[in-house]
Formats: sequence, C-alpha cells, structure tokens
Amino acid sequence: EARKKLNLDVTKTYLLFGAAGGTKDRRKGFDLLIDFLNQKLSKNEKIHLLLFGITNQKDLNNLKLPITNFGSISYDDHKKLSLIYSASNLTLFPSKLEAFGQVGSESLACKTPVITFKNSGPEDMIEHKKNGYISDYKSNESLAEGILWCLEHFVNSEDKIREFAINKFDQDIFIKNYLNFLKR
Repeated sequence: EARKKLNLDVTKTYLLFGAAGGTKDRRKGFDLLIDFLNQKLSKNEKIHLLLFGITNQKDLNNLKLPITNFGSISYDDHKKLSLIYSASNLTLFPSKLEAFGQVGSESLACKTPVITFKNSGPEDMIEHKKNGYISDYKSNESLAEGILWCLEHFVNSEDKIREFAINKFDQDIFIKNYLNFLKR
C-alpha cells in the first residue's frame, strides 16, 4: 500500500538511505555505499534506491542504479516518512558517527530492517540477524555481506521487526528498566 501511495513499482526491491543531512553529511556514510551499490547491485534490475534528505548531486551522478529522491522532508511529516520507510525492504544506516539515530528506530517501527555498524549508537537498537544486521565498523566488505544477507533473509518478517521495536522502545518497559537501573 505504501508503494502505491508513493507511486513506486510494487515488484522492485527498495533500499533506503535517509538523513536530514542526507548524502552531503559524510558522517552518515553514504560514500561507503556508492562502490558497493555500483559493483554488486547495479546490474540487478529489481534494485532501486530511495533517498531522503539533502543530497550531493555528485554522489547521485556517480550511482549506476535507479534512484527515487524524496529530497528534504520536514522532521514532523510523519506520514510521508512512515510511507517511505514502509515502502522499503531495507534501511541502509552506515553512519560513521552517530549517538543514537532516529532513522533506525523509525525504520524498525515501520517494519523495515536496518543495517548499521558496530561501535555506533544504532547498534543498540539492532539485534543482529533478527531485526537488522550489524556490520564491522567501516568495513565495506562486511556492509556488503550484510546487505546481501538482509535481502535474502528478511522476507515476510515485518511483524517480527515491528514487535521488536515496540518491545525495545515501549515507554512502560523503558521506565521499568530505568527504575531497575537506578535501584542498583
């Protein structure tokens, strides 16, 4: 349904990269994706990249696969963001430096698995190979392996991914865990 509302082909496999600073913010790691996407996925006619945030035109020109660029989206446009996350098969979150990462939690809440790096904030929200994939830090090979693994294994697992997000970020559970932490 989300794909139809966004006028996207329902038969494609959509990879999502999004951030407020988009591809221009090098801390978000888009530069790490370009070679992999071009070398491993550009010949696969089913693969399509979705982007949101500020984009560097040079990065887009260097990509050899189809792109739908939603551009900058207001942080409070929850409807559009949830449609984009829901239309995606996998959210690419290769941040080199990230304290937490709203993109990851929003993606999980919309039933979309996330791939990220070890040693970064988003690692705390991912359970490896259950709701996403945790790659070795700044390793293109590990990131590539993870993307391919996710595309093969996260088929029809949306409800499990959302359930994990609800349990991980549920306000009551969070408060209970925090109070238990304070009692120590």
